[in-house]
Amino acid sequence: MNVQNDRIGISGNIRPDLSFGYYINVKEGKLAFGLSAGFQQYRVNNLLIQDVNDPTFTNTNGNLSRITPDFGFGIYYSKQRYFIGLSARHLNGAGRSLNGSTSGDVGVVARHYYLTAGYNIEISDKFMLTPSFLSSYSENRNLANNFSTDIALKLEYKEMVWFGTSYRTRDAINFFVGVNLGKINADIFKENIKIGYAVDWSVGQLPLYNSGGTHEIFISYDYIPKVKRMMPKFK
Repeated sequence: MNVQNDRIGISGNIRPDLSFGYYINVKEGKLAFGLSAGFQQYRVNNLLIQDVNDPTFTNTNGNLSRITPDFGFGIYYSKQRYFIGLSARHLNGAGRSLNGSTSGDVGVVARHYYLTAGYNIEISDKFMLTPSFLSSYSENRNLANNFSTDIALKLEYKEMVWFGTSYRTRDAINFFVGVNLGKINADIFKENIKIGYAVDWSVGQLPLYNSGGTHEIFISYDYIPKVKRMMPKFK
């Protein structure tokens, strides 16, 4: 389950959705599929309306809201040496028009497409080096640049600790670090518990408004239920 709540000025956007994944074994690798479904609530509050005859704001008192469904899909293939994935968000082009209009690009959330791939290089029996990339494309025709690519390099030690850096074209530099607690001490952490931290510094014009960068902390917990096996009885 994923929930986002963005507030920018007088506008806001809430995006809750559920994601489901399924994989099958294909030769020496795994082929995975993912599907997400949810909705978006786009709202504008406390508008100061100068033109009271504007049909968009009739009987609204300066408060507008619209709820639309939202869907995404992805496919991912991985082997011991490499991985590749393709996904898309906002497949139905969820509209955010606040007055019911569906023409042109008015209030429409553009479809986004993502392509990622990487390769695992065994430096030794303890260290793994993984170069990778993530390219994204948006159908939003109002953007000056619809295409961007993240190029990343990660170094991992015995699947326990990792750190690395990435560069997003014409946008930002990122540094990240993480630890797999389950690999460090399996007696205390019975299941896989991962924690990590990342910081993102913009190299474009954003530092004029955000000099401190963007900081992220994550904690993940993987639970694998134990399945009881029934032994057949023979007479």
